[in-house]
Amino acid sequence: MECVSYGYPPPDIEWFKDGELIPRCIVNCKFKRYQQLETHKSSNKSDSSLIIKKTVYSDAGSYKCKAVNKYGIAEAATKLFVQSKLAYLSYGQIVSVH
Repeated sequence: MECVSYGYPPPDIEWFKDGELIPRCIVNCKFKRYQQLETHKSSNKSDSSLIIKKTVYSDAGSYKCKAVNKYGIAEAATKLFVQSKLAYLSYGQIVSVH
């Protein structure tokens, strides 16, 4: 999943699953199969990707990215459906923070 946000200063992006923050952790983490990548950060844009390794049925649910800077908050949400070994998204939208 990808989240792109625009704003100055460039927003920080957090990911949530079913309303619960997905922490950026390495060990002893409930979401240890989830990897968050900050793919690009410039003077007015932030990109972040959420990668789920070895998707399982319990990964299905509502996902949200939240972009925050000192001027505001913007959010975009999507749903992940897992069927068999395939997963697909109901896409959200690009978010903007000003």
